[in-house]
Amino acid sequence: MLKKILMLFVAVCVTAMTSLSADEVKVNGRDYVERDAPTGMNTVKFIDFSLQRTKEKKRRWSKKTTTKKYIRIGVESEGIRMNRIGNPEVWTLLRNYTDYDYFLEARVQFFDAQQIPSEPQSAWRKISIPKNAIGTYKEFGTNPDSVYYVVEVREVR
Repeated sequence: MLKKILMLFVAVCVTAMTSLSADEVKVNGRDYVERDAPTGMNTVKFIDFSLQRTKEKKRRWSKKTTTKKYIRIGVESEGIRMNRIGNPEVWTLLRNYTDYDYFLEARVQFFDAQQIPSEPQSAWRKISIPKNAIGTYKEFGTNPDSVYYVVEVREVR
């Protein structure tokens, strides 16, 4: 009897941990990664808490957890290509989902085929996105061996 209760307790704990530690949010059919999730290659990472976040709240009187997703800025598309002379160019289309203008900064880190940084991080570049509109971030690399990237986005400081 004690063994069954213990197994049930472990199963409930594992289920609760997996449902509470979700790092991805789905909006308009696209996955958004939380700021504290592990960074992968060829991604756009929001490092400010206010730009994208998930807030979970447990109710005292019931055992339900409600989840609210706050997405102010989202990624429409991103990519990397080689320009005419063979250097990488990273581009990102960012959408402002709010009813006011947003001022952001972005930078990129390029990586080679072994996922080792191939050049220093770029400087923070300012991006202005009007309300309910799309803004573009574009950066050129100098090392032709760069094949991966990670773009970081934050609010202007």
